[in-house]
Amino acid sequence: EMKPMKTKKAKKEKKDGDDADDDAGPPSWLSLGLVVKILDKSSAHRKRKGVVRKLPRKGVAELEVLGVVAAATETVAEKHLETVLPAVGKHVRVVKGEAAGRVGELRKIHETRFLAEVALDAADGVRQRVEFLQYDEVCKVQGLS
Repeated sequence: EMKPMKTKKAKKEKKDGDDADDDAGPPSWLSLGLVVKILDKSSAHRKRKGVVRKLPRKGVAELEVLGVVAAATETVAEKHLETVLPAVGKHVRVVKGEAAGRVGELRKIHETRFLAEVALDAADGVRQRVEFLQYDEVCKVQGLS
């Protein structure tokens, strides 16, 4: 009978900005510089791409909308965003899984298996490790060609 109390406590801690204990939901995959696609049906910029410029709070991104004449920014919830794959040979950031946060180069897209082949830069800067990642685990990064 004590279980609901625990959940409430975890949620309260979460609200206070303690992100160390992630029981109250999965960690956010968003980070600055990612190029993402807006899926929010209520957004005037739906289906457009944007660059993550600020992360005002967990699960929310402030985007610089790309491809619009007048500079536009929009704040969008993470659930209304999806990752974008760049052209082969361009840089990506791993956003989920063991290698989250690492940067690499998109080598190939395996369309039949829905996998992105990514060469990750090794810690020593010399070797590269090739990983096969799902589309939602990698994302285009602006400014890294």
